[in-house]
Amino acid sequence: IGQDTQRTHLDLVNLIGRTVVTEGDTVSLGKDDEATLAYALSGTANIMNIEVLGPNKEVIRTLSSTAPETPGAHQVLWDGLNESGDRVPEGVYQFRVKAVDVNKQLVPNFTFARERVMNIVFGTESPIVVQSGRTLHTEDIISIL
Repeated sequence: IGQDTQRTHLDLVNLIGRTVVTEGDTVSLGKDDEATLAYALSGTANIMNIEVLGPNKEVIRTLSSTAPETPGAHQVLWDGLNESGDRVPEGVYQFRVKAVDVNKQLVPNFTFARERVMNIVFGTESPIVVQSGRTLHTEDIISIL
């Protein structure tokens, strides 16, 4: 193995346990921490509803805002509680953003996944496995937290 390959392997191994940001709609929630739900809007939104989904795609929590939000990247903290105020189990949760403008038109948006790296699989084209089981290429990673 050349030095470059060794360095790449070492860099990848160092990702285990770290959280990476990619395009997607999932977020890792730890035992006691909050989860950051990140998204980007293509226009100004007047009403925001961010829905966190449970294992059966049911909405377990809705985070709402009526403060106008500008186009671009935004994030909101989810405290890990459901609508009843109970702490949900740690794991990976899906979320979706519904944004509307002053004319009640949907504002297109896309979401960013933030998931913990669980494993690195060497000798494959997609070596990074995150908590939801998704396999990522290194170029899928927007940032490392």
